[in-house]
Amino acid sequence: MQCKVFDIDQKTDVHQLLNSVQYWIEQLTTDPIKITESVIVCSELAYNIIKYGSCGTLRLFAEKDSLYIDANDSGAGFGIPLESAFSEGISSSGSLGLGMASIVRLCDDFTLQTSTSGTNINCRKLIL
Repeated sequence: MQCKVFDIDQKTDVHQLLNSVQYWIEQLTTDPIKITESVIVCSELAYNIIKYGSCGTLRLFAEKDSLYIDANDSGAGFGIPLESAFSEGISSSGSLGLGMASIVRLCDDFTLQTSTSGTNINCRKLIL
C-alpha cells in the first residue's frame, strides 16, 4: 500500500498538494480521465478544508485497483442539511454549490461524518 499525507492550513498548500497529487496518481495509472477526476476530487476536498475548516489533513492511499482519499478538518460541521449539500446549486457559503455534488459523482464510494468539531470525508475512486 502506498500512502501520502498532506497537512493543509493555507491556500498555498493546496497548489502544492495538487501538483504532488497529480504526479503521484500518474505513477499509479495511465488513464488520463481517472487522473483528472482524482485531482478534481482532491482539489474540491482541499479547498473545502480551507473554506470551512481553516485547517485539516488530506490522506491518499492506493491499494489494488483503488485510490482512497480521506479528508479531515476541524471546522464547525455542515451548516446545511446533509441531503442539501449533495445537490448542485446549494451552498452555505454563497459559492456555486457544485463541489460536494461533484465529489460524490466522481467517486465510487463516499462516506461523510460531521459534527460541530469537524468533518471527515472518505472516498474511494477506482483507478485501474
